[in-house]
Amino acid sequence: MTQNAGRRRGFAALALCILASALAQVLLKIGVLRAGCPPAWDSVPWGQWLASCHSPGLWWITAGLASYAISLLAWLQVLARLPLSAAYPLLGISYVLVYGAAAALPVLAEQLTPLRAVGVLLVACGAGMVSSSTAPRVSPASPQTAAKRP
Repeated sequence: MTQNAGRRRGFAALALCILASALAQVLLKIGVLRAGCPPAWDSVPWGQWLASCHSPGLWWITAGLASYAISLLAWLQVLARLPLSAAYPLLGISYVLVYGAAAALPVLAEQLTPLRAVGVLLVACGAGMVSSSTAPRVSPASPQTAAKRP
């Protein structure tokens, strides 16, 4: 595989990672809202907390966890193909997507304010700036190439 093909696959995996991570957040939020779980679950043992959730919400939560698993697998591909300093800041885009979903989905009952919108815009700009300011990746010489040099 050529270096360009590897980078393209890395960015495709990064896009999948970002989308799956944002989707996971939305699915988990819907799941918790629909499950009717107690708000103060930190004082409730996990078994009792899960028993208090209704099954429709658990389906949403399970889908959210599956989406996180997909995001993790995609992230491992990103780590294998792209510089961490370029890829990691772009994960901030998932915050922008979650904010967009919160604005578009009334079921989430999120409070949207102009100040938050400006903050989301700054996150998006910052992610782009930090990610684009990284130097190209330089691979260290392999032992085979180093041995061939005069």
